[in-house]
Amino acid sequence: MAGVKLKQLEKQYPNGFKAVHGIDLDIQDGEFMVLVGPSGCAKSTTLRMVAGLESNTGGEIWIGDQCVNHLLPKDRGISMVFQNYALYPHMTTYQNMAFGLKNAGYEKAIIHQRVMDAAEKLELMGLLDRKPKEMSGGQCQRVAVGRAIVRKPDVFLFDEPLSNLDAKLRVSMRVSLMQLHRQLQEEGVSSTMIYVTHDQVEAMTMGDRICVMCEGRVMQVDTPINLYHYPANKFVAGFIGSPSMNLLLLDYHPDSASVSLTADYRMAIPASVRSHMQYYQGGKIWFGLRSEHIRIRHQASPSTVAATITNVERMGNEDLLHCHVGEHRLVVRAPSRPDWLPQINAQIFLELELQSVHLFDPDTEQALVQRKPDSKEHADPFTNQQEPSSGKLGPQTQQAAL
Repeated sequence: MAGVKLKQLEKQYPNGFKAVHGIDLDIQDGEFMVLVGPSGCAKSTTLRMVAGLESNTGGEIWIGDQCVNHLLPKDRGISMVFQNYALYPHMTTYQNMAFGLKNAGYEKAIIHQRVMDAAEKLELMGLLDRKPKEMSGGQCQRVAVGRAIVRKPDVFLFDEPLSNLDAKLRVSMRVSLMQLHRQLQEEGVSSTMIYVTHDQVEAMTMGDRICVMCEGRVMQVDTPINLYHYPANKFVAGFIGSPSMNLLLLDYHPDSASVSLTADYRMAIPASVRSHMQYYQGGKIWFGLRSEHIRIRHQASPSTVAATITNVERMGNEDLLHCHVGEHRLVVRAPSRPDWLPQINAQIFLELELQSVHLFDPDTEQALVQRKPDSKEHADPFTNQQEPSSGKLGPQTQQAAL
């Protein structure tokens, strides 16, 4: 059992390209850590350096209490599951799972016991005599995971293991891997897992914590719920969540602490938000609001702004409405209703829940609203506390406040 620490980890290639820029990351023993980010952000490179398949050109990699920079992959106490399964096509499931142990010189009885234990955990008992070509992608991936389990490593490494599977199988395998992680924890054996994916849904549903990466740098490390509600910067705000957070570059008026959405619609930032806000006097500001924090109204009022529907994504239980508000575009999440089918080019009115706004510096792109995870802004759903007023201010009310 072991945790993993990356200390100022760097990777620079001979042509001078620097892929990884001084990463610091502390992964606890037994933790399920997900590295997520867009293609080319160096998350797989980082994982391969932990595995020893890529050499690091700076910094240190610690597994448990040992620096493993100069150890071969086989001596690092890791097992890796690859995107393409990497199974031997001429071997059966049993033989694939037993191969590494056999090469390491384990006795036949121990090999058999470990293979059977892993096969039972992964529901592979009926597939032990089959070869990879006789199995589905999901079954092959379970065999690859089983091959990792039998080695009883200190750390499991997963490099986009579900990306070759169809949508239904991905969901099934996500559940299986989470169950496996919990089962290993309950058994008191090594369950530290580092999982690489570009799919933020996988990251949000699987990780104890998530490390969001961009261009070889760590943007934020936190729990899924904190990343969603308290993004540290504009990149995390736009990357985490589906659909992405609405991010608008608006004019900011520091004298009145307000922003202009359109020429004739100015919104005052609520006092409860300003109280968390760092001192800021810039002329522009990134204004962020998630789609569920925008309400649809069918009549104009002082607290609404007119919008035109430009596209509709029907999801079954909800609709995602793409709207134009002046020169800006917003995505609004609306419950699906059989008595109202939103139409392209129809006009609606939007009410923005400004208590939930996120504000980012246009130069540094860091969050200006420094909310904390223990914030009391949201009511406890298991008590009778009331949700505070939304702070929505229409043009007339705002102008009076100014």
